[in-house]
Amino acid sequence: MLVLGIGLFGVFLFCERFINLGRYLFVGVKIHASITFLGTGQGSFVVGRNLLSSGGFVIQLDENQFHVDPGPNALKNAAQNNINPRATTALLVSHSHLNHSNDVNAVIDAMTYSGFDRKGVLVANKAAINSDENNLAVLRPHYRDFLERFIVLEAGQRVGINDIEILALKTKHAEQSAVGFKFFTPYFTLSYSSDTRYFPGLIEEYKNSNVLILNVPYLGKEDAKDNLCIEDAIRIIKEVNPRLAVIQHFGIKMVKGDPLYQIREIQKATKVQTIAAKDGMVIDLLSYAVEQGQRILHFSSQKKEKEAQDELNTGKEEKIAGKEAGEEGKRVPEQPEAKEMEEGLHPEQPKQEEADEKAGGGGRETDEQPGQETAEEIIEEADMETAMEDSGKTEDAAEEDILKSNEPLRDILKDD
Repeated sequence: MLVLGIGLFGVFLFCERFINLGRYLFVGVKIHASITFLGTGQGSFVVGRNLLSSGGFVIQLDENQFHVDPGPNALKNAAQNNINPRATTALLVSHSHLNHSNDVNAVIDAMTYSGFDRKGVLVANKAAINSDENNLAVLRPHYRDFLERFIVLEAGQRVGINDIEILALKTKHAEQSAVGFKFFTPYFTLSYSSDTRYFPGLIEEYKNSNVLILNVPYLGKEDAKDNLCIEDAIRIIKEVNPRLAVIQHFGIKMVKGDPLYQIREIQKATKVQTIAAKDGMVIDLLSYAVEQGQRILHFSSQKKEKEAQDELNTGKEEKIAGKEAGEEGKRVPEQPEAKEMEEGLHPEQPKQEEADEKAGGGGRETDEQPGQETAEEIIEEADMETAMEDSGKTEDAAEEDILKSNEPLRDILKDD
């Protein structure tokens, strides 16, 4: 029976993978990028009294799913928000404090069917995976083998998961090895501060972020020993200037001070769109994608359409230019020879005044080539033929009639 059960379970896993493959091949991958907040509270006064939860947040990007800082009730809140733990690509833990890491092992167990389907990656700071003098490792030895791999990241180190690159950011917190995360995607860049106090150089960590998520538990500077306060958030958001800033991880004073009012004050001071996260809130990240990312989004369709349109426009321009050139070719340009012929002069014939000077005042000389007829001869022959055809006279009689009707021509012939 045990063997049969294992066999049936293996068939189930195979069918699950086959169905997903079929969906990719025949339906296609729908471009999707969102973030769902499973918990936005901090501290025992908020989470312990169930004012807000602390299950972390989930980033869904195409077929990737990243669960960041799965604190208490992460699995329960994921189910309430229709997030399937089996679809998790990677778990990310910024540090080992319970409100950021309590449900790591539970999520790994659900993600892998208790290790039967070994999959997924855990990316975490040093203390979350390896125990030290002050911290006990969050990842239990039993669950290490359930994962494909686990990676320890220190500030400044990077890891690539599919087409997403993740950079570990510097922090200053009670847990020395704590890190933030910066996600570089084809569509946008998202930075998550995790728990940190303000320090010189912190703003540089978040530069060039389209979306910025800040953990801001406190109202005033007097409480912000290891975390950010409102004043710190304003300074960071002003300098980073993201398209969207999200404030979360509210402590009891922030909850009592009305997060919505505090966020309005931040937005007034920074002129940056800022929102207060809520448990269960979903944000469409593509709405805040960088412009170059948005052009990439439709990847080939829009790019190919644009290239086709450019080629069509270029073809039209060439066709119009060719048509205009053809019309220009059909036009007969006014030749200087024709203009001079109308005036009774050959283009190579010297002007009358120059000819007279060369001949010493005698008759007009020309530079005619042998066998070349002048305009006067052409006109004379044409008139002669016309006169002979009309009257039936001989050539001499026709010539006499032409001379009578054309006094200037008769004078020219007499001179010759």
